[in-house]
Amino acid sequence: MAKCLIVFYSRTGHTYGVARAIATGLEGDLEQLVERRWRGYLAAGLGAVLRHKVQLKPVISDPETYDLVILGTPVWVGCLPPAMRSYIAANADKFHEIAFFCTEGGWGARNMFRQMERQCGKSPLATLEITETDLKSGGHVSKTSAFVNTVKVRCSATTEVLRDYITAETGS
Repeated sequence: MAKCLIVFYSRTGHTYGVARAIATGLEGDLEQLVERRWRGYLAAGLGAVLRHKVQLKPVISDPETYDLVILGTPVWVGCLPPAMRSYIAANADKFHEIAFFCTEGGWGARNMFRQMERQCGKSPLATLEITETDLKSGGHVSKTSAFVNTVKVRCSATTEVLRDYITAETGS
């Protein structure tokens, strides 16, 4: 399996729980994004709609040293939260392969995933949308497991293609 980093932003703990399950399934490393200055929910939501960025506390892991970076975040008013927007802006050129997941009240994931894809400059291997209903019913468990399996298969295929290309180019 490819070396995997799960970078997530979570205020309520929902996104953290999903990130932890993904990290366990992929044997990946976790990196939590933390804003330097906490803002109230209204200001934070407005910042998401206006596409603001924020200052983050320093992260430990360098995404360039990972084959796959999985980005996880809540959906705020159908938009990408400023913390994740800031992280992607600072690191998009370091991502080799990406995948996305989100937690949401019930809508906005598709729009937010498009924002993430544009900002990253590449398409994700897979996406996962977990709703509040999924969390309450336990449906998030099977959806997360399916996401982990999809990532494993697609990441392995990508790694094999890259390995074949390098072998053909170097003759070794």
